[in-house]
This record gives sequence, C-alpha cells and structure tokens, in this order.
Amino acid sequence: MTEPTAAPDETEPKTGPTVLKSREDIRDAVAALIGLARRDIIVFTPQMEAFFFNSSQLGQMFASFSAAHRNNRARILVEDAAQVLRDNDRLIGLCRRFAEFIQMRQVGEEHRGLREMFVIVDGVSYMHQPDITEPECVVEPSGRKYSLDARRRFDLMWDRSEPLTGLYVAGLRS
Repeated sequence: MTEPTAAPDETEPKTGPTVLKSREDIRDAVAALIGLARRDIIVFTPQMEAFFFNSSQLGQMFASFSAAHRNNRARILVEDAAQVLRDNDRLIGLCRRFAEFIQMRQVGEEHRGLREMFVIVDGVSYMHQPDITEPECVVEPSGRKYSLDARRRFDLMWDRSEPLTGLYVAGLRS
C-alpha cells in the first residue's frame, strides 16, 4: 500500500505573485522585503508614506543592512522631497548617518508625475503598487523578469535624478 502524498501546495512554498489589498499588508511586505535584502535595495515612490517607511522596525532593518557588508547599497528615488523630509525622520536620519550605504535622490523633471511605487531587493524579489492612491500591490519573491525591467527603469531615472534638497544640512557639528 502506498503512502498518501501531500497536495502540491503543501509541499512547495508559493513563489508566484501575490496580490495584497490592504495598507497593513503593503507595510508588512515592504518590511519583509527589506529584511530579506543581502546586497541591494532599490525603492521608487513619488511620496514616501511614513506608514510604510518610517517605522522603527524598518529603520533597524536598514541599519542592519548597511552594517552587514561594505558593498551593500540602498538607493531611494522620490518625487516630493519636502514631504519625505517632513514625514520620514527615521529614514532621513539613517540616510544622513549611513550616506555611503543609503542614498536618496529626487527624480528629474521628466519622471515627475508617476503614480507607482516599487521595491526591489537583490534583483529578484519585488513589490509593485501600480497606483499609490490605491491600497493594492503585487509581491513576488522570485520575480526576476519584473525586477530586471523595473531596475532598468530605475537606473535610467537614477542617472537623471538630482540630490534631495535639504537632506544634508551644512553646518557645524557639536
């Protein structure tokens, strides 16, 4: 007599895309992706919503990522510099303290007005929210094709971006 076999979904982890439909799930997905990062993080978002990016947990993850290896690098592109500086003090502090590892820039004029957000980790895992005004996104831990396409777009935008005005304040340190 043969032993019963498990259904395929019980033996293999799900690696395909998953659709998330709540702000809390999106926040958790961003944190999970940042927590998985080993070498490279890229983030593009027109506005950096503090609910997703300004938690102490995410700050610790970015700090650990920065300290883990001298070649680790996180690049963040935003459109609304004033909003980012106003609402994301933890992440801004990390950008200032770990400037070599966590870099933030503002998109150039030609890329203003985009409504999507994406996070790509190590060129493999991604989270994509097509419209930041709608709490729905796709997460895929093994999404190399989307990650590669989005990274190409990101690199193009990064090359045409400019320093985030107000991120680094000139002055004397005590």
